[in-house]
Amino acid sequence: AVVEFQRAVELEPGNESAAIGWASALEHQGAIDDAETVYQRVIDTHPQSYFAYNNMGAFYYRRSEYEKAIHMFQKVTELAPENYAGYVNLGGTYNDLGRFLEAIAPLKKSIALRPSYGGYSNLGTSYFGLQKMNEAAAAYDQAVKLDPQQYVTWGNLGAAQYYGGAKPQAAVSYRKAAD
Repeated sequence: AVVEFQRAVELEPGNESAAIGWASALEHQGAIDDAETVYQRVIDTHPQSYFAYNNMGAFYYRRSEYEKAIHMFQKVTELAPENYAGYVNLGGTYNDLGRFLEAIAPLKKSIALRPSYGGYSNLGTSYFGLQKMNEAAAAYDQAVKLDPQQYVTWGNLGAAQYYGGAKPQAAVSYRKAAD
C-alpha cells in the first residue's frame, strides 16, 4: 500500500486523499516519523483542509500525543465550525487527559450540530469525571438510545445511575450491559 499510495502522489502531487493514504500506510507499517512527515506535508499543501488536520490529529491521538492532537482538532473546528466530528474528537481528547470541564463545551457543540453516539458518550464521561452523576446518566442514556448495542455504555449508564442514587435503574442498565 505504501508503494501504491506513494506512486499515486508522484503522479498527482496535489491529491490529498492519496497523500493521507500514504501517511496512513506508513503508520501501519511502523514508519512513524515518515508518516508524520507526510501528514505534515499534506497540511502544508492543503492548509485550509480540515480533513488534513483531522487526520493528523487522529495520528497524534493514536500515538498518545494528546496536546498535539488537541492543537490539530482545534484547527479542525476553526476551519469547519459546522462539522461535528472535530468537536467530538476535541472533547474526547480532553477527556483522555482528565480535562473533563474543558471537554464539555466542544461536546455540547458537537451534539448541537449533530446528535451522535460519540458526542453523548463522551459527554457522559466528562460529567462522570466531574462526579456529576445525574448529568452523566442523562448523557449516557442518550448515547444508548442512539446505539443500544454498546454494552460498555450501558455499564457506564448503570454506574452513573448507581452513584447518582438511582439504584433500581442502575440494575436495569447493568443487566442490559450483561445481556
